Amino acid sequence: MPIYESDTITRDNLLALRKYNRCKECGGRLDVFLDRDKHLAFLACADYLRTHHEGIEREASRYETQGMQALTIKARRDILNKEFGEKTTSALAKYQGVTTLTKEDATTIINTIWPKAKEASPAEVYKAVMICYQYGLNPLMRHLFLVPFWNDDEKHYDYTCIMGIGSNRLIAARKHKWTFLDDTPRKGTKAEETKHFGEVSTERIRAVAKMRDIGTGAEVTAWGEWPTTKKDKKGGVVANEPKGVDKGNSMINMACLHAERKGLDMLSPADMPPSDIPVADEHFINGQYEVLPDEPPEAEPAKAKQEPPIEKTEADSEKQDVNLTELTFKNAGEMKAACLKHFKLQGSQVDKESSMYDLSDPGQRHKAWLEISAVYGKAPEK
Repeated sequence: MPIYESDTITRDNLLALRKYNRCKECGGRLDVFLDRDKHLAFLACADYLRTHHEGIEREASRYETQGMQALTIKARRDILNKEFGEKTTSALAKYQGVTTLTKEDATTIINTIWPKAKEASPAEVYKAVMICYQYGLNPLMRHLFLVPFWNDDEKHYDYTCIMGIGSNRLIAARKHKWTFLDDTPRKGTKAEETKHFGEVSTERIRAVAKMRDIGTGAEVTAWGEWPTTKKDKKGGVVANEPKGVDKGNSMINMACLHAERKGLDMLSPADMPPSDIPVADEHFINGQYEVLPDEPPEAEPAKAKQEPPIEKTEADSEKQDVNLTELTFKNAGEMKAACLKHFKLQGSQVDKESSMYDLSDPGQRHKAWLEISAVYGKAPEK
């Protein structure tokens, strides 16, 4: 059925979807209509009154399928300098942008970035090396990470191999082109959740991803989940907030990520890495690879509550040299004004560059700003 406005979908949302989606049936443009019986607006094929075509689709953007490969060489190097430091970046300069690493190359990169991982978790290091070698990935492109976790029993850090969702998209995009259907990934509606699971869960957030392979026409529907609560070490129940909440990450984002990962597996099962390898959103993985202490700062490491980022206004950026990636915006208008000032981008260009994001959502708006900043850099002020 067409997408109707609701408590969670406003008419402005429908108009935004119209810009970057097309008709699922004929590939034509979309339009917003008014249902006189329901007194609600809905989004459908522009020729809906004649064809009654329903459903919308959006092709995965180049930023989704290419990740850092879509950025300029300078932008990639600036990101690496910030994450690894100039010394490490210079030492690994010859590997930047390379996606055909040998086992020796992958080992060199991983041991340079995570020097303690080889001794603490040799099996995870070997797994990471083989994944890079077999699937044409590069840790310098944020395809893969070795994330440290404190082992309270053995009193040292263990490392876990985690893949970025961008690397999964990249692998799938090498042999397939696909579209996202019906404004997914997103939180499943009560009707969708009841139809698939038989009930609406109060303990898990469930997201749905509907995808179609452009070449074969195959369509898949995949579901992802994220528990809303977890038990702490004292046995109490606490909110199961994912890492990176201070940067805009959320439980629904993690559920959507898991749904998309399953969808890619279903579209191209022979091409994807094993599904038991954890996947995370690389935008929210801490890129600062400082030397870890021998023990965490607390005997029982509790996740400290992160303070929300302090909003810096344009006036602040004029008074001092502010890192553009630290700027936050109250709405899409403020972000577009900043893009015009710093990068000389018009509103239409900003809409095109951020087409994969919902600029009304603070977290997605910040991710769009980070990508635009990385691509265009800081333009000289006039």
